[in-house]
Amino acid sequence: MVVPLAFKDYWVIERDGICVTRFSPNPVKKWQQLVFGQPHEQMTYAEIHIATLYYHAKEPTSPFDFWRDTLTLQIEADTRQLELPIEISSGRFLPQLMSFLSRQHVQVNDPQHVIEALLLKGNLYETFH
Repeated sequence: MVVPLAFKDYWVIERDGICVTRFSPNPVKKWQQLVFGQPHEQMTYAEIHIATLYYHAKEPTSPFDFWRDTLTLQIEADTRQLELPIEISSGRFLPQLMSFLSRQHVQVNDPQHVIEALLLKGNLYETFH
């Protein structure tokens, strides 16, 4: 038996665009989505105007605060705006991702110089804390 609570929303870079899959927070609806198919949201690269990378540093409030910093890729398109989470452990692939988006004629923004920090230091936590 698969526990539906263990599944998170995800997104995938594809040849023609980005595919986003979102699950319902309701466990029964999430189970139905897993069995009968998840709703996918497609966005072609031609629709995307701007992709902006953000690092959100979280200051710990106690020694037992285990919430981690987050990375997000904010996508601005013709008719919608998406905020896509990026796992910190996947950060080493960000330079390639941003370069790929740029080659697809998407304007890429990195106002915090996250890519530069990754290439020079490799450790985002040390850079932003």
